[in-house]
Amino acid sequence: MHTRITPALFGIVITLGLAACTQPGQEPEPTSESWSAEQEAEAVRAATQAVRDYYHVTAQCLSDPPNTDPSCLERVSMDAQLENDKIALEYFREHGIHMIGEVEVVGDLEIVEVRLFRGVGEVDEITFSICSDATRYDWIGPDGTSVTPSHGPQRGRSTHIVRKWTDTWKVSETLDPEGAAEC
Repeated sequence: MHTRITPALFGIVITLGLAACTQPGQEPEPTSESWSAEQEAEAVRAATQAVRDYYHVTAQCLSDPPNTDPSCLERVSMDAQLENDKIALEYFREHGIHMIGEVEVVGDLEIVEVRLFRGVGEVDEITFSICSDATRYDWIGPDGTSVTPSHGPQRGRSTHIVRKWTDTWKVSETLDPEGAAEC
């Protein structure tokens, strides 16, 4: 049986609060005046692609945990997200679990907040609300049967914070609120 559990949290890490994030439906924060509309559009495009890449690469990394170097996850995640992903990888290794299929991002990503800076020491950040569909993935145990928990919806909303590190956008944090609306 399939269920909607994001690869970021895998049901083994604590759900993080949304207190520091703008809630979906609120207007995005204005960006720095030093960014042109074209530069901002490019940043949003790159951050959007980073979210989509995150789901694809994470599925690849968790398809064969015993043979996956944790640096595989560093290509698409950083900060708290990278730590959560490494915990998930280790959990899968310890329990002989691997992932088949992939969680799919459905439709467009809704922009919640855009924070772009030009100053030294400030990190560019874009927050998205996304709809993900988990009908095409499963966790498989050592005996070849599904071990995916059977609770929760097949589709649901989550919030992804994407930050720019050097020249690369990576998922920095995923927030899966309790009782998130299906999409």
